[in-house]
Amino acid sequence: MKKLHVLLIAAASLLLTQVTSAEGYWGIKAASTNTGASGSSSAINAGVYLGADFMELGSSPVAAELDISTRLLDGKVGGNNWGAQTMALYAAMRSGSDSFFKLKLGYHSSTTTVNSANTSTSGLAYGIGFGFDSYEIEYSLLTASNSADALTMISVGYTFE
Repeated sequence: MKKLHVLLIAAASLLLTQVTSAEGYWGIKAASTNTGASGSSSAINAGVYLGADFMELGSSPVAAELDISTRLLDGKVGGNNWGAQTMALYAAMRSGSDSFFKLKLGYHSSTTTVNSANTSTSGLAYGIGFGFDSYEIEYSLLTASNSADALTMISVGYTFE
């Protein structure tokens, strides 16, 4: 897990240099986060993302995108408060410019807290979304490699270039 954090921090550093040199983008987002457990209510997360294009598929840019979020408001699961902190590194493709369709695939590290008990997971992360101008709406799934647990996030973001 520590190697993943080092890798994600290194990627963040590289992306930050691209963003500050006008080669990339950054954004803010709010997300409704859910565990999928029956009877649970969603937690609300707030986060940031950094990205830089590294190739094109046809006329669609593909970017390395680092997404970091933390809980803003707790949800409820089994009568207990819960929330999640997430960090993910994606390859994200946007088709179009003013209005676009977005696909992303990557790897995440997440910590879910129920009351005061923490559980850390990592695994495959992927999502789909659409956007117009600087706004994005996404659905993301963060799977856990060691169990059937997964986090789902529906987010709204605003991108700065």
